Amino acid sequence: MLKDKKTAEIYYMYILAFFAVWAALTLLIFPAIDNSLGLPWSDLIEDGLFKTVIWTIPAFVLMKKYRDKLSISDGLFHPKKSWWILIPGLIGVTIYLLIVKYRSSHTIALAEDFTLWLIPIYLFVGFNEEIVFRGWLLNSVIREENKVPAIAANAVLFLLIHFPTWIQGGTLMEHLTSGSFLIIVMLSVVFSICFTHSKSVTVPALMHFWWDFLIMALK
Repeated sequence: MLKDKKTAEIYYMYILAFFAVWAALTLLIFPAIDNSLGLPWSDLIEDGLFKTVIWTIPAFVLMKKYRDKLSISDGLFHPKKSWWILIPGLIGVTIYLLIVKYRSSHTIALAEDFTLWLIPIYLFVGFNEEIVFRGWLLNSVIREENKVPAIAANAVLFLLIHFPTWIQGGTLMEHLTSGSFLIIVMLSVVFSICFTHSKSVTVPALMHFWWDFLIMALK
């Protein structure tokens, strides 16, 4: 897609517009929603409604318009091969987070604020984010001969989309100085590898959901 000047311009303009709009919403609009509604309604509106409108719908439109430019265009939600990569991925994520949670609190239990709302919300988040970052952004530029740079660039974009949330929460410098931001980078690489191996958004989306769910459900 980037080899053609016109489509490359559209690709970069999308990235700039997407990041600018999401940053504005996160920094200016979402705090007011959080204060007025509280959980779980604020999460439902922000991660459900806004992510559908800002993330998923534009990505779907562009994926349809530039279908011939995508590396994977058919059966994007149906794994064509190597779907089994999901199994060791889920096991690895579970073991890692159980160890992290146990080391931080010396116990493994449900978080006090855990509710069943988390399940549909974070399943929705997983698919929304993977449609944008793997189904559209990565899928538009990755080719057999340039997998590593495409996956690396995608990881940087995936990291940057977390910055507005960290800025709003006052934790940006903490994430950067502690090195915890590297977890986001590594997760993006794992999700991208799952996408390229399975030829489907569904596999990384389910892994993404499981990660988010365990992070929020366990204390």
